[in-house]
Amino acid sequence: MLLINIIGAGHLGKTIGRLLVKNKLVKVGAIFNTSIESSISAIEFIGEGKYCTSLDELPAANITFITTPDDAISSTCETLVTNRFIEKDSIVMHCSGSLTSDALTSIKKRGCYIASAHPMRSFAKPKLSVEQYSGTYCALEGDSEALSVIAPLFTSIGSITYRINRNKKSLYHAAGVFASNYLVTLSQQALACLKDADVEDAMAMQIITNIMRRTVFSLEQTLSPRQSLTGPIQRGDISTIKKHMDSFPDRTRKKLYSELGEATLPLTTHDQNKTEAIRIALKSIQHRDTYYVTRVNETTQYTANPFFTSMRLTGYRIDNKKSLYQAAGVFASNYLVTLSQQALVCLKDAGVEDIMAMHIITNIMRGTVSNLEQTLSPRQSLTGPIQRGDISTIKKHMDSFPDRTRKKLYSELGEATLPLTTHDQNKTEAIKMALKLEEEDILYMSYSFF
Repeated sequence: MLLINIIGAGHLGKTIGRLLVKNKLVKVGAIFNTSIESSISAIEFIGEGKYCTSLDELPAANITFITTPDDAISSTCETLVTNRFIEKDSIVMHCSGSLTSDALTSIKKRGCYIASAHPMRSFAKPKLSVEQYSGTYCALEGDSEALSVIAPLFTSIGSITYRINRNKKSLYHAAGVFASNYLVTLSQQALACLKDADVEDAMAMQIITNIMRRTVFSLEQTLSPRQSLTGPIQRGDISTIKKHMDSFPDRTRKKLYSELGEATLPLTTHDQNKTEAIRIALKSIQHRDTYYVTRVNETTQYTANPFFTSMRLTGYRIDNKKSLYQAAGVFASNYLVTLSQQALVCLKDAGVEDIMAMHIITNIMRGTVSNLEQTLSPRQSLTGPIQRGDISTIKKHMDSFPDRTRKKLYSELGEATLPLTTHDQNKTEAIKMALKLEEEDILYMSYSFF
């Protein structure tokens, strides 16, 4: 039986370790985490192993998993080079979605083989991840000698494995951000709409996850974003789009609705006139959001005082509750389909065939919706580079997109995701800088609307 070590057994490391042990595929030699307490917790979850207090203590193993945060993988590997127990022909691998096996090149001087395996799913809840792991798509790349060992292991725990081009891995990983992390962002936008429409939080999340689950099911059946799209943009319902835009009490939500609407248009079959009319409706970010209505002694009075924009307890928007409720459905369903299209384009650009790509996308979306159903909390379900504050990965994604439209949408969704994180001001500003479009992209976007 193969012997493994795990360095950095967090959510992903614990899940993979538990699955390998549960299926009697390996024995765990040692776990090394940043604290003894977290190492012991990982050992208890996985079911076996002992903890080490330094990398020098790691015993010999057939496979060493480095499942640390991305920015620690290369430095961890470099430290591992000096470990006297590392054996020639053993395997060192990581499970990063954005980094290739090149991050482990330093260990090759010890005669080791290197690889990466990235299961495309959320690992926010390890226990749930273990239960739902079967059928997860897992991308592999690296030395053939390593892959010949790793591929059967991951297949045996329920993965559907496939090889990817290491030079296109950033696009592959960005697809996961669109399909999973930004799906959580959509759930938060839908939640904000329902809360503004006076729906209680727990009920709102049940409504949102229900419609998301049904939308993912539709995508699984059709394997086509175009065939699964419904809603006002698909119908060309200008009046409803304007009502939604007018109902939002904040410009952030207006802007995101607008950008996602623009990204949805290529999935429709409208003629040029209808398309332009929809674009105009989506760009109507005006001052109408300052108009509120209050009731005094059963008479109606109108005001354009911006004071009411911040004092929401003083008044309520004219006929906006139902529009907000409907807009929540657009975020939770129609724009989920839009995200699937963005993820599909990323995977196609990474060389993944259409049908396989849609299976990958719907699989990760289903897992993310399950997490939301369990937590009833977008904040608790969020994973990915923005949640981790992984500046390097965010920049790689932005640089990997061959079109400005995708860059802009990734950027806007990233900005909308930040309120779900707990980063300090410095980290938040650093993420915003990484998400910013280059000046030439901004100029292109500006001129494209004239």
